[in-house]
Amino acid sequence: GVQDPGIAFPFGDFDERVVSLSRKYFSYGRSSIYGMNDSAFSRYELKIFPVTTDTTLDEMVDFVSSVEINNVWGIFLFHDLGNSGSDYHYETSLDDYIALLDEIQKRNFAVKPVKEIINATSLSPFWQGRRKDD
Repeated sequence: GVQDPGIAFPFGDFDERVVSLSRKYFSYGRSSIYGMNDSAFSRYELKIFPVTTDTTLDEMVDFVSSVEINNVWGIFLFHDLGNSGSDYHYETSLDDYIALLDEIQKRNFAVKPVKEIINATSLSPFWQGRRKDD
């Protein structure tokens, strides 16, 4: 069986055909679309905040502030954590990651797996105006 109930679409690419197939095997899909997830979120078009080597700690904290101000939830997408100094475009320093977690903790935010948030919500997610498949 599948352990993770969700899928991160490879390279964030998806269309209605991919979503239709994904519904058979996964309870949600994470896109690479920038944004926050509000009460009208699509279970198969979850938005993210992508973090790259170029992303500053201030930008990550600003996203946390936007989530708080708008009373929504956000997903950070990290690829690699470390301080290798390589040219890899998707590495985040451990110092920035820890500082971000400290900021989130300072605000008393709950950090939860996507599955838990989706299962706990009483909202009815939609995919392009159609009811989700249960």
